[in-house]
Formats: sequence, structure tokens, C-alpha cells
Amino acid sequence: MIMDDASIRDNFIKLCLIGAWNESFKGDRETLCNLLNLNNYDEIVFLIGRIEDKLPGLIQHYNGQIKISDRHNIIKSIAKYVTSDTLNKILPTIEKTISDEDQYLNQTLEQQILINIRGELKPGHSLLIRQEMSSTLAIISNNSDFFTNARNADLKVQESQKNILNKDMGLKLLPSIAPLLPILAEINPGTYISLFTDILNAIQE
Repeated sequence: MIMDDASIRDNFIKLCLIGAWNESFKGDRETLCNLLNLNNYDEIVFLIGRIEDKLPGLIQHYNGQIKISDRHNIIKSIAKYVTSDTLNKILPTIEKTISDEDQYLNQTLEQQILINIRGELKPGHSLLIRQEMSSTLAIISNNSDFFTNARNADLKVQESQKNILNKDMGLKLLPSIAPLLPILAEINPGTYISLFTDILNAIQE
């Protein structure tokens, strides 16, 4: 069982909480290395290979996108291994990633084509990793009873919701965060309405 292998257990848990990413984005690679405390993306690839040897079919690959399958149930199954310390370490990076301006979106079509032709890594974070991290917050908030070793897990991720949807984000960041709003709302719908109203009021001032 993969959870009995201490050499990969902690990073396996973090990968499940990240959920998905796109290898063609520089920010995605850097975030994974940072959260898993690995030196470079080649070590991530090696780790994925070890996990696939133990759990075939868990990790899906398609056109540079890598996803953990059946995420909702996977997170429930690993929840008891997630500690308060785990969340304290990972949540600031999740907040920063979700709140990141979509640099690729802001490039011209010509710039995007040149990056693809040259085979360069795309700047910033992908929408994929930001969507999946948002889903992680929603899953934790709505299934906090599974996180028996992470005290007040729901309150921690609801605080992340407030940090992400702060009224000072400004009009410039709204297009980047817009695709994530329905997911972020699931963390705490009542608080979401209040937070988003504050954002709109601040923009109109």
C-alpha cells in the first residue's frame, strides 16, 4: 500500500491535494517542486513513475496535462493522513497560485503562437492547476469530518477563500479569477456572496 511507504507518502498526499497541472506551464512546475520540496521537475516525473507502479491508472496523462483520477474519493481516502501542519504548509501556496494573474491569457495571440512554435514553457500558472486547487478547498470545506487529524480544516480553507477573494484584488485580476468563481463559491456560499459583493463595490468606487 502506498500509504505504508514513508518515502513517498507525504508527497503523494500533496499531489492528491494539488489535483492536476500542466507540464507546459513554468509556474506549475515550479509550484510542484516548491510544495514537494524537490529540486527540479525531473524528480517529480520520477515520483509519478513510482506512484504509477504502485497504483496503475490513478494518474492520467493527456497532452501535457496530468490529473489525479477520482479526486473526490481519493481525497476522502487520504484525509486521515492530512494534518494541520500539512494544511498550514500547503494553503499559502494554494492561495498564491489561485490568485495568480493569468499571464498566458494576457499575451497576444502572436506571442502565444511563438511560444508554442519554439516549444518554450508558458509563463505563469495554468488554469488547470488553479481550478483543481480551488476544488481541493471546496472538497475539504464540505468534507471536513474526514480530516480527523487536521483540526478545523473547514475553517482553514474558508479563511483561504477570504484571502483569495479579497476586495483589493482589483479589476485587472478579475478576468483571471472569473473562471474559478463557481468553484470558489462552493467553499462557503454565504461568505462567497459577501466577499464578491465587496469586490464589486471596491471596483466601482
